[in-house]
Amino acid sequence: MKLRPYQQLIIDHILDKERCNAFVPMGLGKTISTLKAIETLSLVSDGPTLVLAPLRVAQSTWPDEVKKWGLDLPVSAVVGNAAQRAQALRSDSAIFTTNYENLPWLIDWYKYNPRPWPFKTIVADEVTKLKGFRTRQGTKRAKALAEVAHKKVDRWIGLTGTPAPNGLKDLWGPMWFVDGGQRLGKSFTAFSQRWFRTSFDGYGLEPTENAQKEIQTLISDVCLSLDAKDYFDLKKPSAPAVPGHGKENVPGTGGALGADGSRSAERGIEDPEVLAARERRNLYR
Repeated sequence: MKLRPYQQLIIDHILDKERCNAFVPMGLGKTISTLKAIETLSLVSDGPTLVLAPLRVAQSTWPDEVKKWGLDLPVSAVVGNAAQRAQALRSDSAIFTTNYENLPWLIDWYKYNPRPWPFKTIVADEVTKLKGFRTRQGTKRAKALAEVAHKKVDRWIGLTGTPAPNGLKDLWGPMWFVDGGQRLGKSFTAFSQRWFRTSFDGYGLEPTENAQKEIQTLISDVCLSLDAKDYFDLKKPSAPAVPGHGKENVPGTGGALGADGSRSAERGIEDPEVLAARERRNLYR
């Protein structure tokens, strides 16, 4: 298998950093790169890897990628009803995949089962699913995962092509699972008080002038950010500017975001990097 230079960057980043995020857009091969890193890690460490992903991705994409590249990494998809999920967990596999909605059930299954928690490595595909985590509240699935994320898991690999879909405030949750709040604050309240102010409507948050630079500097050592335009010849289609929208650059998004954190939807077109990456997907994945 011949890897692209940017795929080797992803592999090296995962191997070098025990807990990290990789902000990689679709089409650059983050799945196969992560699998190659897992394959290498399996030579020196015991225990299976848990992959969290949206349902279809957990059920099909990860197992299909293993088969496609002929990797010696048996995969078990922990999906279906409770009995089917329990049966899948009893298999002798190198990788177990499941969707985020199953996290509360999965944590409880090991909590009340004689089998000890086996996963020393977790891959969170589309890690922005955890952006709603808060130390005292937040989403049920993220709170369940938080019970084991730092106590029982040694390696954490967060993957996404859109790390901050709604702006910089989305970075705190995924980063907490990397470092427990060491870089961006032990709580979302501490994070928001340091880098945000209340928006004009009195309800939302908007970043301060230095937030982008300071946050990017703090997370740069554990977050790899790749941009498709650095590797492909992408020509952006022209589009009218949106009056009254500020710009916010977020690591890993490949460019500027509108004031609300969205990208192409504001402009009425689909992002050109995504379009080009999609066209090359079969070639570069």
